[in-house]
Amino acid sequence: MAEQNEIELARLAVERRLVTQEQVLAALRVRNAEPQGPDLGERLVSAGHISPEVLVMLRQAQANGEVPRPRHEASTDHMIPLGSTREVIARECLREAIEMLETDRPRALVELRRLTEDFMDTQSGVEASARLAQEGGA
Repeated sequence: MAEQNEIELARLAVERRLVTQEQVLAALRVRNAEPQGPDLGERLVSAGHISPEVLVMLRQAQANGEVPRPRHEASTDHMIPLGSTREVIARECLREAIEMLETDRPRALVELRRLTEDFMDTQSGVEASARLAQEGGA
């Protein structure tokens, strides 16, 4: 599963109009399917969405404390608020965590806890919290 810092890097790339929300979601799906593989930034590079130099620049910006603007202030080329992007990412992670309950319950519960903490400001974060309680993992 993508870590919070990977998601923030992707949001920064969307905010800077270096990638689209759709490109991030496609890379996120691959990342979540292969959690031991390259991180989300590397996946954006391997898909050809950004160059290795751009990834270095984004990581440096992140290391310097740059974070995406508050979601209500930021948008993509299509004027989609980044809050929507955050919800879409959370929704995808929640869907995968719920599917994982059938095959790897302990890992799924860890992911539900992470979603509850990292995305508490989204509908999917609230749903993850409810599902965690329902599964007895709260």
